[in-house]
Amino acid sequence: MTPAKSMKRLAAGLLLSAFAAITPAAAQDQSTPAPGAPSMDVATYSATLHLAYVQSPSAGTNDQSLRGLRNLGSILQQRTSLRPASDVIALDLENDSLDKISCFPFIYYPVTSDTQPLSAQARAKLQSYIDNGGMVLIDTQDYGAVTGPAGRDLSETLGKLNLRPLVPLPQDHTLTRAFYLTTLPGTTNDGTVWVEQPGAPASETVSSVIIGNRNWAGAWAGMTTQDMSRDQDLAFRSGVNFVMYALTGNYKSDQTFVPSILERLGK
Repeated sequence: MTPAKSMKRLAAGLLLSAFAAITPAAAQDQSTPAPGAPSMDVATYSATLHLAYVQSPSAGTNDQSLRGLRNLGSILQQRTSLRPASDVIALDLENDSLDKISCFPFIYYPVTSDTQPLSAQARAKLQSYIDNGGMVLIDTQDYGAVTGPAGRDLSETLGKLNLRPLVPLPQDHTLTRAFYLTTLPGTTNDGTVWVEQPGAPASETVSSVIIGNRNWAGAWAGMTTQDMSRDQDLAFRSGVNFVMYALTGNYKSDQTFVPSILERLGK
């Protein structure tokens, strides 16, 4: 449903103010990770932007995801008008309720050699999350490059999700020009980044799934890049793109605004 022109102007002003003064900045020191996922109810999750990740059987992977998203949250506070909560939420797809999972517009999902295949129940939760507008960044890290539209081994882990065809990230995709100009580097800039096939020009169809093997969280955490380095800064820019794309969709490419943008920005 197309909003009124006044709503468009208001939303445009809010979004543009988020990027009016973008300057390089280092993430705050988050060297001591939280002992675990905070205990909060669904109403609290919904009221404030929280960054979230899917837990791994590997404590090292969880530590990297937690530190990386904490640092990315600090960058979002420094460089945009977003104010994500300091708590980064660890999600358990097998045991967490769907209501809890649906509260997060963006979920980081590390898939490594330790990741166990999803059960049918967990896969259904992930499918529902995607179907209802959530965006998931699947980072295969040490699992290896995604060698095809889904990757044979990745398909065995995630199961058959109902997605639009996956294609290499187009050069003109909104992700590559939303708010920062970047090729979405993480720890490296190698390998193919796969996205759901974009919709027709000027449509509101966005890519709900992004898959790559660039270990973005490791770079954000300063574990695979040097803190305050140019490489880490570029990885942070990728992270800002991911979160803003999850919140605003194709805003940058088609100038279409919806009331949910205002709600998610907390204005």
